[in-house]
Amino acid sequence: MYNLSLSSNTYGQPLFHVEVITLILYYAGEMGSYFLVEPAYESALEDIGRFYPRLSFSQNIITGPEYNECTDLMPVGDDVLAKFYYSNLSKWRAANLTVFLTNEADCDGHATAYLATNLRKLTIGTNFVSDIDNKEKWPTRIEAGPGGKSDVIWTVRTFRDVLLHFNWTTVLMVCDVNRNPAMLLWCTGNQNGLSTALQYNVSLLQVDGFFTTTNYTFVMEEIRRQTRVIIYMVFGGTLRKLMMAAQSANMTQGDFVHISSIILRHPIFGNYNWRYGENEDVTMKAAYRTVLFLEKDTVDDYPPYGSDLYFLKERWRNASSVRYNISYTPDTVNFHLTAAYAMFLSTAQVVQEFLDSNRPHLLEDGRNIARAFYSRTFTLRTGNFSLDEYGTLAGSNTILQQYYPDDALQLILKIQVMPLEIREVHPLHWPGPIWPPPNRPKCGFDGQDPVCWETGGGGRTEAAAGALIALILLLTVGSLVYLRTRKLDGLTWWLLAEDEVKKVQNTGASTLNKILSGWKIN
Repeated sequence: MYNLSLSSNTYGQPLFHVEVITLILYYAGEMGSYFLVEPAYESALEDIGRFYPRLSFSQNIITGPEYNECTDLMPVGDDVLAKFYYSNLSKWRAANLTVFLTNEADCDGHATAYLATNLRKLTIGTNFVSDIDNKEKWPTRIEAGPGGKSDVIWTVRTFRDVLLHFNWTTVLMVCDVNRNPAMLLWCTGNQNGLSTALQYNVSLLQVDGFFTTTNYTFVMEEIRRQTRVIIYMVFGGTLRKLMMAAQSANMTQGDFVHISSIILRHPIFGNYNWRYGENEDVTMKAAYRTVLFLEKDTVDDYPPYGSDLYFLKERWRNASSVRYNISYTPDTVNFHLTAAYAMFLSTAQVVQEFLDSNRPHLLEDGRNIARAFYSRTFTLRTGNFSLDEYGTLAGSNTILQQYYPDDALQLILKIQVMPLEIREVHPLHWPGPIWPPPNRPKCGFDGQDPVCWETGGGGRTEAAAGALIALILLLTVGSLVYLRTRKLDGLTWWLLAEDEVKKVQNTGASTLNKILSGWKIN
């Protein structure tokens, strides 16, 4: 384990000293690891020194080569962080303020969140919890990454608006749950929210796209039984396996709508393109015509060339490459970078506001500091850092896209959630005969809806004739039984030969089952 230190450069004698504690992954196995976000931390500390000369920030980074993935840190995160904190009490006591700021740590950020909460210290991280609105439980916690309560609310609104826009009210969700425990939390939050919004119990199928024996055929069978509209919250490779199974089940002809909800465009989430350089690409190209991609509008993630943010991001990218031999392309989206910068600069601004208003004593309680983040927007070099009334990152507008005609995603809809505005950009090219496909098949999901017996004169006549024939057969069987019993001159039915009883029972049961099989019993 390493204890690394970074400090802000101050001009003149600083009047207020802040110690920052950061528990973080080491290697770039995750998006928020030290090798990727350290350059953003460095820029933040430099800017604090420039913009807030009365403040001095020192960052204490706890990491090490043994912590490459969040699962490496989960079992030991609490002990590692507590040992570091209580071994340096004199350092925290000498500071004016101690806060916990971190990016990717132990998957769900529990070590930092729980220790900071118990100490009544401000904690800002990119991990999220579903009950952030419970301020008795989380009085000092701020969320700087997507996926939090506000993001779930915005995502649910987007799902609802898109589904109702096309008159779809019956939907099923498929979630890739085993790569990261935060995925299940994200999926269940959206499932519950969408169930409430649609007033319909949205089912959630959990799959493991990294398990070689996952039965995707069963998944398609269950989908066919329940819905014609599916929302996938899965990794790119899992989506491809699901679409292969859908193609084999004849579910890519245009009567099923597959919606891929992409949490983030990043290599760690895999390839969402139909092209993999494999023999199945031709088949997948056709199958992906029935996939609509719903994701964040990333227009702000690609600053124009020559802008200050463009050069700032390029500086971070080059620093990771030179210092740690970690390379990524300029178009790679990683919210952890801007979050790392924003959590430092917003903290500095809030601390400065308390000092300017002559209320430094309120900084002794992290609950007071956290409240200063609620329902506000910080204007920073990285753009607006907007938080809702719970202290979670506000959601963003979304776009709906389709692969057409080849590798390029074509923009279909731009969805502004608040206030609602759905704007068509390009027409959708759908392979099926009808767009949008109906929410529910004409004869029901199992094809047995009695309404199909009354869809025309011929159908009505055939159904009536079938019912009449079945009734005649049933009466005939009953008459035979009656006559046979009368012929035995008063002998009771149990004196019939055993093979005769079985013959009558089997014939009657078979006929009755045929009659009942065409009716749906509610």
